Amino acid sequence: MTLYKFTYSIIITTLVLFGLQIPTHWLYLIFLAIGLVGIIFQHSARLFLYLVIAYTLFIVFYAPLITLSATLVPQFQPKVISVLIITLALSLLGRMFLYSDRAESVERNWLKLILLVALIAIYYQINKVLVYGSIALFLAVAAISYGTLNIKPFSIIYDYKKRHIAIALMIFVLLPLLNLIQLDNSKKTIGFIKYHSVWAKEDIPYTIDDWTLKSNYSYSEFSKILSNKYKILNINSEKDLNEVLPQCDAVIIMTPTVPFNVSEKKNIKKFLSLNGKVIVIGDHTDLFGHGRVINDLIQYTGILINYDTHFESDSWYGLVSFRNTLLGKIRPLTASSISVKKPVYVMVWSHNWISEAANYNAPNFFGDLTWTADDKLGDFPMAITAKVGGGHLTLWTDSTMFSNFALYQPRIIQTIDHLINNGAFLSSITYYYSFLIIILFALLLFAYKYRGYLLLIIFFMSSVASGLYLVYFTETDGYYNPQSQINIFCEENIIREAPSSKDPELYSLSNLYSNIARFDLQPKWISEGPSRCSANQTCIWLTTYENYSNWKGKKPTHIIIIDDHEDISRLGYKRTFANAESTFLGLGEGSNRQLWITSDSKHSIVLPKTLIFASDGVLDDYTIGNWWATIEVSLYRKEMIKRFISWIRTKEEINLFQYPKLGVVSGKKKAIIIQSGKEDKELKNVDFNILEFEKNKYVYLGGEMWGFSTKKSKTIL
Repeated sequence: MTLYKFTYSIIITTLVLFGLQIPTHWLYLIFLAIGLVGIIFQHSARLFLYLVIAYTLFIVFYAPLITLSATLVPQFQPKVISVLIITLALSLLGRMFLYSDRAESVERNWLKLILLVALIAIYYQINKVLVYGSIALFLAVAAISYGTLNIKPFSIIYDYKKRHIAIALMIFVLLPLLNLIQLDNSKKTIGFIKYHSVWAKEDIPYTIDDWTLKSNYSYSEFSKILSNKYKILNINSEKDLNEVLPQCDAVIIMTPTVPFNVSEKKNIKKFLSLNGKVIVIGDHTDLFGHGRVINDLIQYTGILINYDTHFESDSWYGLVSFRNTLLGKIRPLTASSISVKKPVYVMVWSHNWISEAANYNAPNFFGDLTWTADDKLGDFPMAITAKVGGGHLTLWTDSTMFSNFALYQPRIIQTIDHLINNGAFLSSITYYYSFLIIILFALLLFAYKYRGYLLLIIFFMSSVASGLYLVYFTETDGYYNPQSQINIFCEENIIREAPSSKDPELYSLSNLYSNIARFDLQPKWISEGPSRCSANQTCIWLTTYENYSNWKGKKPTHIIIIDDHEDISRLGYKRTFANAESTFLGLGEGSNRQLWITSDSKHSIVLPKTLIFASDGVLDDYTIGNWWATIEVSLYRKEMIKRFISWIRTKEEINLFQYPKLGVVSGKKKAIIIQSGKEDKELKNVDFNILEFEKNKYVYLGGEMWGFSTKKSKTIL
């Protein structure tokens, strides 16, 4: 029977190491299939009951165990300690549920060898000196699991009968019907506490009047989309807090930097106790002290936001998924992690991400943003909902996603909808389950006469608490203004920005996409291919020439061809250089930018049923910079983005930008050139050809470089 034990140990190992990464609806179908087979085969029946109970115990107690491990043994990686404890517990449970005979004598020598390998692997994993640490952890977990299944004193809990499996299956099959019931209350009135933050401001609108990073990092669009769907009650003082809270279904607190006083905390705690929902949004590294303010407010709940930067170890583009949704993966931007001291509903887990402590001597408190020996590596909660009194607390750890420049990225608005409206049911179930399961297991060990009934009760409770059957649906309806909405179809990496220290992806248009909302338009990413586009909608497809030429379906109203495929010339384009002259005084290299234009110097063409724009070398991120660049300093960027918007709104063609002559000429004036990252340069005997555009004065420096002219200090920036 060794084969069964090996099989069970691998199943337990997979559950512990990868169970959080498998979508819940897929796990439901896998467990259900095992249960159906269990009607015929006893081993499968045992495995079905065991997996449902073991998975639920795992997801309920894993997060508190990580926090406990980090507290008790901070010198070790908390994931390793937690995983080993969880493995031992689930394997002991498996020994009781799955297999009852003693270890055969033939196995004992092999068992000793396997356990020795496990101990060596654990040692290297904990001390972080093994290159392939994940392999070591896998071997350690598998060995511990197999070894535990061979422990003599334990025997099977209950000899399952077919009728018990039938009842368990009936329960499991019927649970998805709960999706037909509105388990969480939909919110209608939301309070927005604004007077406690000097960070999350919305006083700078996202318009063409201000193209700076200040408007990028404003939250004016966040407030706009909320007000489209909900009745928003702004809370701008303690008096407002006292008067408005009783009228709200939920309240939002975003990156608070001003501590709450005793009276304010008491009112918020009372609101929670009376079935209210508090949504707290944090960010990385305790920037501006917001993490300490949040923890001072919610620490009595056993939940804390960590003062760290949380990111994937291998890539800046790390993705995470919400459990119990069909939402797909989202990309956090500047997240932190969460510590919990009690079972809560973890909505989002990271997997093998780095938790890097804040560096208070560095700008924005960021550390190296790379793996170092003093960082933590593992699985961490990133979003939770907890039952607190009669209400619920939701904590999300990335406010940057909701700032103006990132808000319309794929699935961000669905994330907002999910945080506001969902999570209460499973958080309540998790809360009660964590207490009742301990009592029932104690009874199971001693109440021999009623073990069959107790087992079914435990299975039923675990099935409900697992949430495997539940799918929270998220929506964007109501958040968008129908008159402002434009539908976007493209691969996500085309509109996903690169960090400021890295080059953008080839042909990406993240900066252009993020600036669409400045013109009172709301871009809504739909899917990769053009679909669901009605005649009265503006639909834009961003794609390569090959995809465009091979597409057999209905084409949308606007198509952006993003690459430099040579066959684009078949549409009437030709390849040319934009502007090859050197920069003034050698400030930069001469431009060798190539782009597509028609014979009459246009970047766009008009076809019978659609408009086409060839964006490569015109408005891609390599040309105008990614969204970390300051648009304000470039007249080219501002003008070409405006022409693009006119192409969307009025079908006006996009003309080639004509650069002016050099703006620095001989004269009698003095000036200073201030260039980011370089020493200032003093100029003598010069004059300037000033170009005025939207209240700003520009000087063209050649090589596609621009400068601001300020009269007071006679400075070019």
